[in-house]
Amino acid sequence: MYKQLGRRFWGYTYQDLEKDLEIFARAFPETMELKTLGKTADKREIYCFILGRADAGEKIFLFGAIHGREYMTSQLLMEQTAEFLTKLYREETYKGYSYKELLRGKAVYVVPMANPDGVTISQQGPRGIRDPELQKQVWKIGEREGGRMPCGPYYRKWKANARGVDLNRNFQAFWEEYHDLKGQPSREGYKGQAPEDQEESKAKDSQLSFLWRSHLLGFRTKRRIPENMPQLWRADTADHRIRPAGRLGLPGPGRLQGLGRKRKEDPQPHH
Repeated sequence: MYKQLGRRFWGYTYQDLEKDLEIFARAFPETMELKTLGKTADKREIYCFILGRADAGEKIFLFGAIHGREYMTSQLLMEQTAEFLTKLYREETYKGYSYKELLRGKAVYVVPMANPDGVTISQQGPRGIRDPELQKQVWKIGEREGGRMPCGPYYRKWKANARGVDLNRNFQAFWEEYHDLKGQPSREGYKGQAPEDQEESKAKDSQLSFLWRSHLLGFRTKRRIPENMPQLWRADTADHRIRPAGRLGLPGPGRLQGLGRKRKEDPQPHH
């Protein structure tokens, strides 16, 4: 297993995501359903959680980190979820409507990290991949395209999954029309040998196909946050990177017991 070198900042990792999802599921069992859509080539879970009732009439689908280097969007989705659930727990309102009312009749499906293998490569380089053959393939792609250092700039810009397929080009829609100009596994742009021939795209289409006709929103990023962008997160303005979220603004571990099952006689949490 690849060990962290010193105190190098990796960003919001797959391990961070798992810890935060565990807290969400434990704190809000009546509001949130956690499931997995399948596993990646490197055996990471493709997590999906549902806010509200799965059989609700109106469905909304949100996903982040379809490209490995866009892991900031995973933290953004988790931050927004933490804020919503906390306001729901505190019985706060938005424009006169309680958060419970806002969620009534709706199901929000969230895939916070659609490409966890790609995220890991972007953060840790090829050594973050656990399967020896997959890791070897990632190294070969890098050698062919000029990437040498395991945590250098080439791998930090990695968009594809661990097989070198750009998942955003691998879906059924317009697959035939898209000419990737690569023709082989690459850091970005290669659409694969067939539409949805990757574990990640196949899992989303088979289990969430009914959502493509609903409200869909994909979170994407550019490489740098503009200087004048409002600081919505705890940002390190020196290098424009999001710091690890820790517990994403939820009450600390010692105050999590019973969260999400608030009784009317319970005192309001201190701010």
